[in-house]
Amino acid sequence: MNLVAITLACLALFFAGIDSATSSLSFWYREASGWLFTSTWLLWSALAVIMLIPTYVAWVIIGRLRPRSERGERRDAVFIGFMLVGAPVFTHVGLNAFLPLGAGVGALFSPKPLLGGLLCLLVSIGLGVGLGQLARLKGFRVIGILGVAGLLFGMLDFSTSEEGGRSPREAPGDAPNLLLMVWDTTRAASLGIYGNDRATAPLLAARSEGMAVYDEARSTSIFTLSSHVSMLTGTYPSHHGARLTRQSYNPAETPSIAELLRDAGYRTGAFVGTAVLNGDTGIGEGFEVFDDRVDPDVCKTSIWGMVHDIQAFLAKLSPRLQGNGRPHWFETFDRPAEDVLSRALAWIDNGDSRPWFCMINMYDVHWPYLPDEAAASQFVVHEVVVPAVADAPEVVVPEVADAPQEDQVREFEGYRGTVDGYLFRSNTYRRKEAYPGETLDEKDRQYLVDLYEAEIFELDGKVDQFWASVEAATRSTGRGLGAVVTADHGEAFGENEVFGHTDVQEVQVRVPFLLKAPGAGPGASGSGHRGGKVSSVDIAPTLLSFAGVERPGWMPGLDLNSQQPSPQRVVLVEDRDHLGAEKSQHAVYRGDWKLLVHGFSADGAVELYNLKEDPAASEDVASFFPEVVDELRAALGDLRSSWGADGGEKAWTGDGAGLADHLTGLGYGGD
Repeated sequence: MNLVAITLACLALFFAGIDSATSSLSFWYREASGWLFTSTWLLWSALAVIMLIPTYVAWVIIGRLRPRSERGERRDAVFIGFMLVGAPVFTHVGLNAFLPLGAGVGALFSPKPLLGGLLCLLVSIGLGVGLGQLARLKGFRVIGILGVAGLLFGMLDFSTSEEGGRSPREAPGDAPNLLLMVWDTTRAASLGIYGNDRATAPLLAARSEGMAVYDEARSTSIFTLSSHVSMLTGTYPSHHGARLTRQSYNPAETPSIAELLRDAGYRTGAFVGTAVLNGDTGIGEGFEVFDDRVDPDVCKTSIWGMVHDIQAFLAKLSPRLQGNGRPHWFETFDRPAEDVLSRALAWIDNGDSRPWFCMINMYDVHWPYLPDEAAASQFVVHEVVVPAVADAPEVVVPEVADAPQEDQVREFEGYRGTVDGYLFRSNTYRRKEAYPGETLDEKDRQYLVDLYEAEIFELDGKVDQFWASVEAATRSTGRGLGAVVTADHGEAFGENEVFGHTDVQEVQVRVPFLLKAPGAGPGASGSGHRGGKVSSVDIAPTLLSFAGVERPGWMPGLDLNSQQPSPQRVVLVEDRDHLGAEKSQHAVYRGDWKLLVHGFSADGAVELYNLKEDPAASEDVASFFPEVVDELRAALGDLRSSWGADGGEKAWTGDGAGLADHLTGLGYGGD
């Protein structure tokens, strides 16, 4: 038993060192946490302890089946330990590398995953045999060498310093600071500045007095990564190429404004609240600091990937382990805004005299909808009981936002429906209808909206504190502040029988878009509500204009610092973030019209909506206006041909291998 235990302990060190060193390569761009090797070693040690008895039993059985010397005992201990501890993890790596996004258990038996897993298993057998033979020939010291090698590998650090990539150029002394703030999943329809009658973001509304508020803003997509890349590159998704099934884009082909501003003498930093925006997707290129540490670094390791998949598999077998769609123990895939904002503020106010460009993503409003108690008490459906006079019947008045008068009594009536903040992934929800949400009534849907808008209210307070600190830091440097406040996409709660953000309903693609010019304050020229159509592709050229940096020729967007968008301008939403090309959609906007084209075929099905008469886009009028359909089809083709947009099945090359786990945990790729 001692020989087996020592062998497994040394193998755990060896595997942990290799695993932590190779995993650190995926986040080489950020400062190491210092706990990667330790936490990885603890996981491998736990696996070794679990396999101690099976390894010993197998070792004894083999010893009884054939005579062996002391050397044979060492050989068998190393081989069996390698196969029971290391081989399962390596085989899982091979399987997972070829699993398509959204794949179920059945996909494990398809050719590519099987071949990948089999290849890794064969390599494991070969390595196990080789190390076993070394242990037999060279003695017990081979086992010790493996442990020492693991320690040495664990000490490797592939991270870079915060000053990596700093430009030798110096920005002009009057160059303004620049801020891109993204309220992830926040739809315009839920904000008071866009007509909502609830005070969901009163502090943002107050600050908007010194900003231009664009009433007709659309995101470029309905997926977080592709939308953010569009903001940073000023290009549509079919240009930069990022999408759900290909979690990367090539910054060498389409550099982001982070790189352009860094080259112009800016310091650049990004602080994100979701694992979807990992820096290794390419979105981190050009940022001196890209802070994406959402979960512990150990969650990048191969052994954690196997643990994660085991959890997810067991959750499918037992409702008790489902975890409301997030059965991942301490891995959450997102972090709260206060963490993101505090890190961003520390970087902004770090004493560096250079002007800065900072991108911030806050994920709090995204599913699941879990506002804190204070915010929920303001918005979650309840009733206010207003006594008229003594002994008179009580008058029940629906209320959500205003505080009651002293002569009123506020009572909260709990929701008794079938949904909660985890929506269709909730442990308590059992789908029995044709499509998710079919059986929900108006009270159910309103309850979900209440939770969602309470999250906006909660985030509004956090953002306002941050904004005040940023303005104070900016004043101390004497620089102006240019800012864009927007969202990557919106959210649906049953509108046109749609939930979430997997479609191009208006509540999903109409987003807030607030623009603050450097030096602008309340009542400044150009502030207030503005018409004309704007898009996420306008953000990059506008921020470059604020900085006095020439815009590249590949950007189709407008410089809103000097150009006024026209209502007749054509803008697109490219919905390419699905598991197949046939599910793609393109929404074309011009004037009052919205044309929706399904798929990539030239003669694909279309829908046409008059948004002036039908703001929710619920009544298809394509058969009544064929000439409008033809005009907008032509406009779509002309605009996309201007940058050689990819299309058809080519746009789905690549299968998102290895990404299904964390994307599914965030609600992408199907339930």
